[in-house]
Amino acid sequence: MSDLGKELLNLRVKLGLSLREAKEKTGLSHNYIRKLELGFDPSTKTPIEPSVETLKKISLGYGISFDKLMQLANYSSSIEKNEVIATKVPIYKTLHDMKSKKETNDFRLYKQELVSKNAILVEVSNPSLSKFNSNSLLLEPY
Repeated sequence: MSDLGKELLNLRVKLGLSLREAKEKTGLSHNYIRKLELGFDPSTKTPIEPSVETLKKISLGYGISFDKLMQLANYSSSIEKNEVIATKVPIYKTLHDMKSKKETNDFRLYKQELVSKNAILVEVSNPSLSKFNSNSLLLEPY
């Protein structure tokens, strides 16, 4: 069982959720949740590697830090092609920097999600944000 799998199983048990109840909270199938907990697909014995979108759903459904899930899933060193990775950026600093560089006119917020008590994940469209290597930002007050 992977570190991510152990954490997901422990958290689900701590929350008192059955697999089917976890399905309702996350929007993931109960079979897939079980595979994530095991860390592999029992029928093929291949490792299960959740997408960033899957980790977002689990974070919201279970109330666990998205950043912690990203670390447990080993996304710190490798990112699947065409996936977005969250970068922690202080919200006030980011918006101030964008304003001072007159980038705010190009800033397009097209999705936001609450991922923890003090943080939101936003997906943005702005070519000038390439310095963050992402089109998603995890904004936290500092």
